[in-house]
Amino acid sequence: MAHTLHKAGCSQERVGDIIHYVAQKTGFFVKNKMSCCTVQRALIEGGIAAKIQFAYEISQADGVTASGDATSLREHNYEASHIMINKNGKHQNRMLGISSTVDHTSETQVQSWKSKITALSEIFNRCPLAERSAFSFEVSHFLRLLKGMNGDHASDQKKTVRLMLEWKELVTRMMLGRDEIHAMEASEVLVIIADIHKQNITEAGAEDVWDSLSDAERDALTKSSMDVFAYRLGRDAFDQLSDEEKRDISLFFWAGCSMHKELNSCKAFTEAMDNYIENDLEGPVSLANKDNDATIQLAEDTGTSTAAVQRALKISEGGAVKLIGLLGAFVNHKDDKKGCHDVYDDYFRPIIGSGVRFPAVNNTRYQSFGLGGARIISFLDEHKLLMPFIRNKKQKRTLKTSSLMLDGNRSRSSPSGSTDLAILLNSSRTRRRLSAGE
Repeated sequence: MAHTLHKAGCSQERVGDIIHYVAQKTGFFVKNKMSCCTVQRALIEGGIAAKIQFAYEISQADGVTASGDATSLREHNYEASHIMINKNGKHQNRMLGISSTVDHTSETQVQSWKSKITALSEIFNRCPLAERSAFSFEVSHFLRLLKGMNGDHASDQKKTVRLMLEWKELVTRMMLGRDEIHAMEASEVLVIIADIHKQNITEAGAEDVWDSLSDAERDALTKSSMDVFAYRLGRDAFDQLSDEEKRDISLFFWAGCSMHKELNSCKAFTEAMDNYIENDLEGPVSLANKDNDATIQLAEDTGTSTAAVQRALKISEGGAVKLIGLLGAFVNHKDDKKGCHDVYDDYFRPIIGSGVRFPAVNNTRYQSFGLGGARIISFLDEHKLLMPFIRNKKQKRTLKTSSLMLDGNRSRSSPSGSTDLAILLNSSRTRRRLSAGE
């Protein structure tokens, strides 16, 4: 009950009072009250019990896949990890935890995975369940079951998967090698240990140098040499396996999120449209900012062209993506205190109904610009009247710079601007169907 109350938002200090109150109303008597410290311990113990259950579920699985993602908050990096467990065709998604890391490099991500799996193994192997059942959960067991990973379709994730695959190969070969050692006669194992001991003394330089090392240093060197020997045996044992057994050990898939590919394809579409328009065709109206627009207008009125005018024309953008980005920043800004969120919602709610909020194009979400273009095309006339509606609601009947770029319906009214929107929408729809496998 303490877990449920805390999860529902109840303060740890008030959990005991709530339990007493509920017991009183249901006719039960509770002698003592759960203190804040007791609640904290119950939550900690619940977390440890969840990790033990997690490790047991992995050990009993037919196979697992791993996934992870990261984000930053106030310049601190956080990694979230999940594991999908497959048992008899049924799948359960389990969260491995959220951890803070020093950076987002592939090496750090792999080290985070190693630390979390090692922690699971240590907790489970020390619990009473493992002692009673004489059962253990090892890192090698997890890697043997690991059949794939998925994450962002980015270069760092590709490297992370490559490093995880190398880790899986190393540990599984060592596991096969240890199985070969366990199958040997005791006399053979003693000979191997003696040879490794002589090799370590030779590498140390002399026997007196080896004796001068601490016990921990000698144990570390011996373990390292035994691991190398086990890997060599395991590599040879793996080569002797059948193709089916090799596939069972080495099977590994990787799936990348298509969001980044969608973003790249949207960028490529914009560049292709710009290049196409440069072929002596009338492109969408330039959506210049306040200063550049004044420079361009002055040049048109005077009929002169200066370096400042050429620069203003060059850096001023237009087209579907620019229009959608401006409108999204104006009516659904990432900062709720900026823009006209409520005005847009109130304006379109009688027309659209539920889901009136404009797509969040400020985030790199899948299909955000495609959905924004679909909204504008579907309600084109209403969007043309949006800026005059907002301007007329103001006391001074004026708009800010970003609003002025949208006012006058310049891009939406021009044939090439509407065509650009329609092509973007059709391209996004095609990519969406391809991603869905249609």
